[in-house]
Amino acid sequence: MYFLISNQFGMKIMDKRLVGVECYTDKYFFAKLLANDAIIDKLSNNTQVINKLTASDNFKIGIVDIDKDAFAMNEKLEAFKQIFKGEFHKILKHTSQAKFLFIVGPRQLEYFLVEFLKLNHKTVENFGFTDFNDFLKESKSRNPLAFPKILKLLKFILENHNNFPNHILKIKNQLNYILDKKYNFNQLEFTNV
Repeated sequence: MYFLISNQFGMKIMDKRLVGVECYTDKYFFAKLLANDAIIDKLSNNTQVINKLTASDNFKIGIVDIDKDAFAMNEKLEAFKQIFKGEFHKILKHTSQAKFLFIVGPRQLEYFLVEFLKLNHKTVENFGFTDFNDFLKESKSRNPLAFPKILKLLKFILENHNNFPNHILKIKNQLNYILDKKYNFNQLEFTNV
């Protein structure tokens, strides 16, 4: 799906899927977190996310796991600089274009999610998984909509992330700011998000 967007150079045709992610769990989670399924583009891996992010001069956001250090060596990211570094994610921005790369961790998205569970005195076992490795395996191989345990865990996070300051709420606010501002991103304003 495509739409027209106005920027300082006039009108552009732009892909409506503004946020590229690596897997089905990422797609479900970020679509629900941002309350907009239509803007999420499920790709296959971090290389595809980076390729799509850097393929044109249109506004885009990519979200990848920090566990893969191959992206750090990707020459397509040489024009990006770090604009935010937190305990559980960092954000890179293209130096001259409206392109942003969110790198979540401490490793895969699943670790990012489990950190939220810890803040709520929960574990993956509370959602029917035998242990973290079971959760990791299942979340990487299945669509959350077809797997009730993953869906239950993600729904818990989505229903509770607004209750107190935390890394899920922070990334949501940052994504919403960038999606709202697009070509009018302001670094000084962003530091207060």
